[in-house]
Amino acid sequence: MTGRTESQIAVSPRAWRIALAIVSATLLMATVVSRRADAQVFVTLHSFNGSDGSGPQAGLVRDSAGNLYGTTFAGGFMSCGNFGCGTVFKLDPSGNLTVPHNFGDGTVANDGKNPQAGLILDASGIYLYGTTSNGGSSSDDTVFEIATTPQQGTQVILNQVTTLYTQGALKQGQDNSLDKELNQAISLMNSGKNSGAIQNRQDFIAEVEDLESSGVLTSPQAEPLTSEADTGLVTPELLISEANTVIAELQ
Repeated sequence: MTGRTESQIAVSPRAWRIALAIVSATLLMATVVSRRADAQVFVTLHSFNGSDGSGPQAGLVRDSAGNLYGTTFAGGFMSCGNFGCGTVFKLDPSGNLTVPHNFGDGTVANDGKNPQAGLILDASGIYLYGTTSNGGSSSDDTVFEIATTPQQGTQVILNQVTTLYTQGALKQGQDNSLDKELNQAISLMNSGKNSGAIQNRQDFIAEVEDLESSGVLTSPQAEPLTSEADTGLVTPELLISEANTVIAELQ
């Protein structure tokens, strides 16, 4: 340094061109990448194609099984114009990418669109939380929750039912009936019979609504159960898996 301040240091036109080229290349092709420390090798784990998302703008979060989760600002369901509404994606240790949620696809009302911030994983390792930069019931953005797997989300609902029973809100028999629907849903999902799991979800929600209408459960007690079952028990990922199973059977 020769006494010049940082603001006085000249940057050559060539340096600016190189910097702009690097920024442009980064913006044009967004990828999930890994850098292996042992061999110092840069590896592209996944290149987004639009249908599975586009333009990730935040970092990743990893669960205990080694799965990586993140969001893309655009891509996915194309109801938000030419760029899409964005996605929540999951990249497993084998490099397979799936999309647990497409924003704006209609599976969850007023779910928001175009997430820009990263996700956080709760202490249980079951739920992810994030925000969107657009959309929602008032078009003023949303905070969302998503289960890492439908099975784990279902177990959380089972725990909530057990809590209501121990608190005396549910009588023996009432909790058993709800537990039966949820445990059967988990069993069916583990066996790949996802359409059956969806039916169990619907039956569970109907039972909870009956308990609420009859005065057994209050609205604050019933609404978390139906909300979790509606959004966490069966994800778009599960529906796609079921559709692929049906297609394979027809071939």
